[in-house]
Amino acid sequence: YTFLVKTGRRDALRYLHAGWASAFVAGLATWVLVKYVIHASGASRELTEGVTALVAAAMLLWVGVWLHDHAHAARWQQYIRSQVEATMARGTLWSLTLIAFLAVYRELVETILFYEALWLQATTEGARGGIAGGLAVATAVLAAVGLGIFRASVRLPLALFFRVNTAILFVLAFVFAGKGVAALQAAGTLDMSPIDFPTVDVLGLYPTLQGLGLQVLLVLLMAAYIALRYTQQRSDAT
Repeated sequence: YTFLVKTGRRDALRYLHAGWASAFVAGLATWVLVKYVIHASGASRELTEGVTALVAAAMLLWVGVWLHDHAHAARWQQYIRSQVEATMARGTLWSLTLIAFLAVYRELVETILFYEALWLQATTEGARGGIAGGLAVATAVLAAVGLGIFRASVRLPLALFFRVNTAILFVLAFVFAGKGVAALQAAGTLDMSPIDFPTVDVLGLYPTLQGLGLQVLLVLLMAAYIALRYTQQRSDAT
C-alpha cells in the first residue's frame, strides 16, 4: 500500500483492496468448510484435536522459519518491494490482487488452524471464555497498530518484532506437537510408550516416548536451523 501511494499509483489500490477483501471471504468459507468436514467425518474429539494440533504445529513451525528469514527490516522491505515492482512492470494489475489475496489468505488459514486447535483443547466454559477474550484483545491491538501504520506512518522495529514472533511460534509449535500426539494416543490411533517423566500440561509435555521424542526432534531442528542461519549471516558479513 505504501509503495503504491509513494509511487503515485493510487489507481492500483483498488486491485490491492480487492485481493485482501476476497481473501477474507475465502477465509470465512474455509473455516465453515473445516467445521463441516470435521462434523461430517464423525471423528472422535480426540482424533480431531490431535490431527488439528499437529497440522497447526507444522504450519506454525514453517511460519516461524519464514519470519526468521525475514527478520531484517531491509530484507523484508526488499521482498515486498520486489513482488510489487515485478507486478507493476508487467502491467498486470490483477497480479497485485493475487499477491494481496495469497498474503492475507495464508495468514487467515494459519489463524483458523491456530484457534481451532486451541478451541478443541478447551474443555470448560472458562477456558473458551479465555480464548474469546484473548482473540478480542488481539483484534483491538492489531486494529490500533494497523491504524497507526496507515494514518501516522508508525515505524515498527521489524527485526525485533519478527524475532519475538518467531520465538513465540516455535514455542507454540512445540506445545501443539505434544498435545497433538497425546490426543491421538487418547483416541487409540497412536501407540503409547510410557516413561518416567513429569506431566507439564501448559507446555504439552506428557510422559510418553512418542510425544517427547517428537518434541525433542523439533527442538533439535530449530536449533540446527538457527545455527545454520547464524553461520550464514556471519559469512555474509565477512
